[in-house]
Amino acid sequence: MNPSALVVNGLSKSYGRSRVLSAVDLTVDPGSVRALLGPNGAGKSTLIGCLSGATSPDAGSVRLGGVELVGETPAQVRRSGLSVIYQSFSLVGPMSVVDNIFLGDELCRGPFIDRSSQRTEAQRLLSDLGISVNPDAMVDDLSVGAKQLVEIAKAEHHQAKVLVLDEPTAALSDRETTVLLDHVRRLADSGVAVLYVSHRLNEIVEIADCVTVLRDGVVVEAGPIQGHNTDSLAAAISPGLTELAATEVGSERRSTRLRARGVSCTGAGPVDLEVAEGEILALFGLLGAGRTELLETMVGLTSRTGSVEIDGQALPVGSIRKAISAGLMLVPGDRKTGGIFEPFTAAENVVLPHQKTLAGNGFRQTDAEARMYSRVVEALNIQPANHGILASSLSGGNQQKLVLGRWLPAEGLRVLLLDEPTQGVDVGARVELYRSLQSLAADRVSIVFATSEPEEAILLAHRIVVMYQGEIVMDVMAAEADEASLLHAAQTPLNPIERS
Repeated sequence: MNPSALVVNGLSKSYGRSRVLSAVDLTVDPGSVRALLGPNGAGKSTLIGCLSGATSPDAGSVRLGGVELVGETPAQVRRSGLSVIYQSFSLVGPMSVVDNIFLGDELCRGPFIDRSSQRTEAQRLLSDLGISVNPDAMVDDLSVGAKQLVEIAKAEHHQAKVLVLDEPTAALSDRETTVLLDHVRRLADSGVAVLYVSHRLNEIVEIADCVTVLRDGVVVEAGPIQGHNTDSLAAAISPGLTELAATEVGSERRSTRLRARGVSCTGAGPVDLEVAEGEILALFGLLGAGRTELLETMVGLTSRTGSVEIDGQALPVGSIRKAISAGLMLVPGDRKTGGIFEPFTAAENVVLPHQKTLAGNGFRQTDAEARMYSRVVEALNIQPANHGILASSLSGGNQQKLVLGRWLPAEGLRVLLLDEPTQGVDVGARVELYRSLQSLAADRVSIVFATSEPEEAILLAHRIVVMYQGEIVMDVMAAEADEASLLHAAQTPLNPIERS
């Protein structure tokens, strides 16, 4: 074992009667990338918290270069050489890039901050990352990808020996992801130990040297990445995915449930679209294809021209209330800003649209709310099941389940629109979400989901519509589609529309 390695031995953590980590062992050697995988609720976030000093384990040790880190504060852990970059950035938006990089560890000349030296050093760090960002730019003005790299520059300034990356590419474009992965690899080659957490298994196969898989707080697999592919990793994380993939999804066409004619809005159109009762339709396309815009305008979030009908009933333009009354409901893509109310409890997030139905004589009926939430918990396997837990404390996958679960008890649900329903969600949670959507379709609810992942479109949908620059360029049955043809169509306009 390398004496400079990060070594975790017998790490355990419980919250009340709930055991989150159980005797976890983990080693990350300098110069290597170890992937940390597992379904939502597996204990990954708690493990990262124990490494960073933000969470105190009940038992076990965390040593970096032989020095014990358990009991140290996050600031002390960072000074020891371990830096964590979370999905939610620690950057201060109204401050400049250079001030963020040196925040709390400024370069000084006597009693004064040496701003010239800081700017020169910041420019060097940013240049090494391969990005052309003005050190004096405000962080609020940067793209998500640039912010991610500024976080890494900040860690490099602190001379991190171990870098923990928690879902670093969840909100990045393909180009930004490529830049990030290249730099992470260079960091490892320079001797940094990298612990890389991601649900994107193709990235893991590309970048990792070793892999550790957690399930229910227990290490179920650990070893070199050699011999693994995305399928074997998915099976290790969630054996149920294999069963799901083998499930026959019927393609029976019934009466038309959703009909759009000549629909145009900013970013999409004109679009003609029909979705049958109980059909699962994938809207596949790359960033900027117009998928999100089409979903939002159909549900009434933005203005449009053209007509949208549910079971022959025309929907007025720009009325979300009328769309919901007609049975058309949307699960937005950005659960943080458009879906989850973080100060509310998990149960309150789910029952929010149903308060009028649940209330008795104008007062909240907490027992009825608890029963409704319990049914959603059972249907989607939300963990932990405690109805009083704050939504902000749940993992990303369980937050996504809350947003979906909000509409499961809805009376009159006819069409469910979902924008990137599994973005930032691991394989295990995806299985449960997929099964829930298949169950809704079996109950004759029509499903339309937007996705940028061709394998997801093929796995879940009956039919796939490909969008390019706001227009439909391909319409194909999922059973007859392949990833290559979908990606080709998403990047190359086809005229006329190809139909299989």
